Amino acid sequence: MIDYAYHNNEVLSLELIGKSVLTSLLDKFINAIVDEKDYLKPRTESGKLYRLISRNFEYIQKFNGCRIFDSNKRLDLHARVQLVVDFISCMTDSYALNLHKTLLGMRLP
Repeated sequence: MIDYAYHNNEVLSLELIGKSVLTSLLDKFINAIVDEKDYLKPRTESGKLYRLISRNFEYIQKFNGCRIFDSNKRLDLHARVQLVVDFISCMTDSYALNLHKTLLGMRLP
């Protein structure tokens, strides 16, 4: 098993590509949401990346126990980072790869 599955060049290449894709997506989205003044502005790069995140994930971050925060309340930095991590961790492999290619300009939306 070790010789034929874990050390297979195709498997190793896919693992490295997956790591590269996930690292790139995390870098882009984390940098976008850390930008406190621009992440909610839809015309900035940070704002555009933030808008790509499903509103379902944002809703979950605003839900605290049995209380739902006001829709105008901004998420703190920890909640925004968790939002990005949840968004990316729920992606399928093909969706993550397609989004990565799109954000790099290698593929049109």
